[in-house]
Amino acid sequence: MDRLGWTAFDEQEPDETACIQGWLLIWHVFRGVVAEKWENRHATPMFTHWMAMPTQGWIPVSSRKPSKEDADVMNCVLASHMIDGITVTGWHQFEHDKYLTHWMRTPAPPVDGAAYKARF
Repeated sequence: MDRLGWTAFDEQEPDETACIQGWLLIWHVFRGVVAEKWENRHATPMFTHWMAMPTQGWIPVSSRKPSKEDADVMNCVLASHMIDGITVTGWHQFEHDKYLTHWMRTPAPPVDGAAYKARF
């Protein structure tokens, strides 16, 4: 595990205890942070790192909606959706999607993410 909490798939496999409602954070080489179901953790070789889904730090939409300043470089935040589970979505979607209930900032990329991107 690197200092930011990411673990490379080739170093250690995640187990289901790292999931919340079956969801895991995964680093995609070109898309950045994605929320993925545990059983899909090997869907593509572009998934290089994983991180347990955060259990604390979720901000209720009733308290505050995310702004552009809260978003990552892809203009996204981590979101809890009443129908779709946990997802990564655009911060601006909170104005239009009544099923988004909580959010938080996405984690920073893995320290060695650039090294993995060079493989592709």
